[in-house]
Amino acid sequence: MKKYLFIFFAGFFCINQANAIPVGFDATDGIWNISATDFSGLSWDESTLKFESQIADGSNFLLGGYFNWIGSNGAYGRENFTGTLFSDNSIQLSGFELVAPTSGILTGNYFAILADSGTEIINGSWD
Repeated sequence: MKKYLFIFFAGFFCINQANAIPVGFDATDGIWNISATDFSGLSWDESTLKFESQIADGSNFLLGGYFNWIGSNGAYGRENFTGTLFSDNSIQLSGFELVAPTSGILTGNYFAILADSGTEIINGSWD
């Protein structure tokens, strides 16, 4: 099953959902395809996201993994992250390391929502 991460870097969002993480959800199952455009209009649509770990922490999950970034301007590289999938389906990820070789990318903090289907991550942003 294909999974998608939709990140639109055009601003922030408010989370007012009372949704729960889907039963049996496994973020580590597969690679997530990214569809994203940043403030400058740069496309990151060839990029991917891989969750390597998902550890229960009460009603939340601690996450670890990496982004493989490919920008339409030739920027590229791997960014390792840690983060949390909260019980309201909100996700916060923090990049902590770039793995060589890289060109034109930086670590970031990412915010998004896991869709009720469990197959899409939507309403993303970064700072």
